[in-house]
Amino acid sequence: MYSSNFASRHNTYYHNPSSCLNQYIFRVRDTWKFLYNNRVRLNQVLRLLLVAATLTAAMPAPLYAQATGYAATIGGFFDDAAYTVALAPDNGTVLGGYTRSYGAGDRDFLIVKLDAAGLPLWQYTYGGTGDEDIQSIKATSDGGLIVAGYTTTFGAGQYDMWIVKLSSTGAIQWQKTYGGPLTEYAKSIEQTPDGGYIVVGYTASFGAGAHDIWLLRLNADGSVRWQKTCGGPGLENTYAVRQASASGFIVAGQANNFNLLPSSGNQDVWLLKLGESGNIEWQKSYGGPGIESVYTVENTAEGGYIFAAYSDSFNAGDLDVWIVKLNADGLILWQKAEGGSGDDQAFSISRMPDNGYVAAGDTNSFGAGGLDAWVFKINAQGEVLWQKTFGGGLDDSAHAYSSAVYADGGIAIAGQTSSFGAGGSDLWVIRLSKDGTLPVSSRPYILGVDTNAYVRDTFTTAMDTFMSSQDTFIVPQDTHVAPAYAPTVFMRQWP
Repeated sequence: MYSSNFASRHNTYYHNPSSCLNQYIFRVRDTWKFLYNNRVRLNQVLRLLLVAATLTAAMPAPLYAQATGYAATIGGFFDDAAYTVALAPDNGTVLGGYTRSYGAGDRDFLIVKLDAAGLPLWQYTYGGTGDEDIQSIKATSDGGLIVAGYTTTFGAGQYDMWIVKLSSTGAIQWQKTYGGPLTEYAKSIEQTPDGGYIVVGYTASFGAGAHDIWLLRLNADGSVRWQKTCGGPGLENTYAVRQASASGFIVAGQANNFNLLPSSGNQDVWLLKLGESGNIEWQKSYGGPGIESVYTVENTAEGGYIFAAYSDSFNAGDLDVWIVKLNADGLILWQKAEGGSGDDQAFSISRMPDNGYVAAGDTNSFGAGGLDAWVFKINAQGEVLWQKTFGGGLDDSAHAYSSAVYADGGIAIAGQTSSFGAGGSDLWVIRLSKDGTLPVSSRPYILGVDTNAYVRDTFTTAMDTFMSSQDTFIVPQDTHVAPAYAPTVFMRQWP
């Protein structure tokens, strides 16, 4: 009926122009008559509209536009996870990890850029037909990003380091693999003051043992300035490098007892202080009779270092977080174990604007589910200021090896959630205020729940080690992939 009437009206106007003109004149006359007769009432309506517009302009912006805290999941039908998060120069947030829901292979790089309010600006996959996984992302001085991870699609061996330089919009500026015939992983990357990069990971193709730490100093275009292994006849690996406060680099990893002193445990934290040319200035191990593993190290305000590890040497439960603060020479200033009756781990520690530190990881000692994300803040003396879990009924973890610290003292943590999101597991990002809180939410199960972990002093001594470094001589290989848009499902949990 509607389409028939519409056709009838259209045909009348088309075939009878004089009728159309007369109807138009009558409608204009009637409209002006209505406006004149109701001019007083219309003036009142216009005044009301003006007042409403003024009030609307004065009202606060929507919650998402002024949010200083948020939580969101990002992913697809299968498993997706974040292993790194970085602060972008525009005060946005960049997440990096892997996706099995999108891309060209079994696992591809997945990078998601969020704006300052935590809303997605762009999301792309990068990869080939095999496995690619991001381990580290950092903002660069030109406003872009440097990305480090590994690939099985490209390169010389089974796994190769894969380093990709991106613009601020995710476009690829250069991409290269680094490796030998066996396995190499890139675990952490930093931009150096000269515009180049320092990247660390581990290698099975080169060095003195089964796995050695591998360090590469790159120029701004990805070409190699120097490359070295550090290790002994056993197993060594690393997940963290930082530009040291004075000069050179601090590298945090772990080594097993085949390389360390007989008094050490099965696996100890191993720190290396390197000069600008990669020469070892000092090397020390830290640990007790059990196993210690470290994924993160940070500079302190005093010019020393702090690392957050996990340990079963000093525990109240199975594994505890172990935080150790050092001076510039690697000597221990204080050391503390923190945890509950189960497993508690830290994967990142970040220095805050007030010179305190926030550690993030996961726990099954506290919280709502199997694993919950666990975040706590300590002051410069190691005293706990606040501690909270975030999670649902399944496994949730803040297992990113980095956090994003904002000028207002807030922090973004990232990882993986099975309790929320679109698929088996999703990338998970939570931006907290400086006191560790999210504002009131309609979904209270994701809000921080206070915990009461036991904190105790530990009493180990830093031990000098004497492992050697060797030069390596690989030539990087260019790769040729293009970003692919990832239609991820973005679910805002707050606000």
